[in-house]
Amino acid sequence: MSSKNSFQFVATAFALALSLSALQVKASPTFSNLTQDDFDHIAKEYSSNIEHPSVMGAESLGHLFGLEVALVGGVNPSPKINDISERSSGSSFKNLYHGGLAAGLTVPFGITGEAVLLPKMKMGGAEFQAYSIGAKITLNEDLLAMIPFNLAVRGFYTNSQFSFDQTAGGVSGTIKNKDTITGLQLLASPRLPILEPYAGIGFLQAKNTLS
Repeated sequence: MSSKNSFQFVATAFALALSLSALQVKASPTFSNLTQDDFDHIAKEYSSNIEHPSVMGAESLGHLFGLEVALVGGVNPSPKINDISERSSGSSFKNLYHGGLAAGLTVPFGITGEAVLLPKMKMGGAEFQAYSIGAKITLNEDLLAMIPFNLAVRGFYTNSQFSFDQTAGGVSGTIKNKDTITGLQLLASPRLPILEPYAGIGFLQAKNTLS
């Protein structure tokens, strides 16, 4: 969602519920005897879940200046992680959750800085923290003002750490996953007064370390 007002605060009950679900980890996956193919699937599902979840569309937050603060949350299916965990006699882990406090600031020339922060949280032997920053240029603000819809390019960087305790084969230990993601997106949306449904296409590059 976006607004042409200079300030907007969004904190819906739905987003709050999803964010709290992300923090209340009641079960952790179990990884043992991983193959390279297993690791590739874990990295892809985990990375796709945490990539820059700002949910801000192509429109800028104001013609000159604009500020937006929001509580965001979401969920993605993780079928491969679930299969690997259950194969390792661990808990079912069918979904991955994400959430955080998102903020955006627009300055002249259609440039918007974005950030999403989830501080370190601990629950039931699991620990998670993440932050993501992005920069967006809304091309139809100044460069291509003749375009009858919103068009933007966004680049971003995401960093996260997820760890949990597990016992597999009689051996107890801590699994640590560190992930960094860079990406570039092209966004488009219609010019509407209140809501901003948008579509985007882009690519991600992730570096994932599991130890």
